[in-house]
Amino acid sequence: MKIVVVYGAPMSGKTTYVRNAMTEYDLVFDYDALTHAMTSTKYQQHNDKHIH
Repeated sequence: MKIVVVYGAPMSGKTTYVRNAMTEYDLVFDYDALTHAMTSTKYQQHNDKHIH
């Protein structure tokens, strides 16, 4: 198993890169999507209240 972490500055193209590079066998953990689903905040909206 190979683990790849994609990181960078906000709005630098991380999500676009992952969407273009991933295959059907990849598992992607999208922290922004998870936060959006759990808190009903806008996608990619930073919210200090929900980070522990």
